Amino acid sequence: MADATEPCFDAFTRRLIQIKACILASRVGCGRDGEDWEQELRLHLLRRLPAYRPRRASFHAFVKTVISRYAANLLRDGKAKCRDPSRVVSLSQIVAGDGGRPEELAARVPELARACPGESQQLSPEEQRDLRIDLAAALRGLSPDSQAMATRLMERSKAEVARDLGLSRYQLHVRMRDVLRHFEKAGLREYLS
Repeated sequence: MADATEPCFDAFTRRLIQIKACILASRVGCGRDGEDWEQELRLHLLRRLPAYRPRRASFHAFVKTVISRYAANLLRDGKAKCRDPSRVVSLSQIVAGDGGRPEELAARVPELARACPGESQQLSPEEQRDLRIDLAAALRGLSPDSQAMATRLMERSKAEVARDLGLSRYQLHVRMRDVLRHFEKAGLREYLS
């Protein structure tokens, strides 16, 4: 197998593969780290190289298309495993409860929901009030343009907000990334989706 010093693995290609591998490792995982994903992306690119036609596109455009599409497919397939219907179980299923007593799985749902990180949970009225206060304070720390964008995004789709503000989707994404960083610094990471 070729290594990353071959001519087709220039700085642009190596960086793109690192970025896509990082995304796959964080979103798909499956017990694989970034280096595993990088290797898979490199191998796929090497297999696709014979299809490169210089008259159709630049080499970097070819690389970006091949790597981005393959990474998107891997991401889609990884998420599909999470939706695997064979993982679904009935809430009527009998499981061992406290002290080994048999009980229906439905009786343990509130307990299981608390144990699942990243899942939305019901907030008490006090927690909701505190969250509103923290959110208002975080919004005040943004520029007026970012405040307008953030409040619109709470009620409308990204496409609508980008259209309303006269921004491209990329420009909106860049601004959103900055706003999300601001909210993370304000300690609101667990509420970001």
